[in-house]
Amino acid sequence: MLTDEKVTRARINAENWTYQQWADHYGEKYNTMYHAITGRTFKHLEVEPRRFPSAHRTLTPEKVRDIRENRQGLTFKALGAKHGLSETAARYVYHGRCYGDVA
Repeated sequence: MLTDEKVTRARINAENWTYQQWADHYGEKYNTMYHAITGRTFKHLEVEPRRFPSAHRTLTPEKVRDIRENRQGLTFKALGAKHGLSETAARYVYHGRCYGDVA
């Protein structure tokens, strides 16, 4: 069973292991540990939730900035085609729903 102490320890040291490794370490399911570390659960803790970019990213920071700036005034469909994304993915990048860590 997860405790405040375990979640605090995992949040402080989150970058040392994957969410799955933390789950295995504490005998929990992946989703339970993911939600605890990222703050969906255990919201009352003083230690800030942690989030890490996916290792499966397809866009470089330069492409993300290009989509967000959209100097050519392209539609999301055209932006997606330009960068090998779907229309929805281009919209998400543009609005910061994904790649939120890229300034």
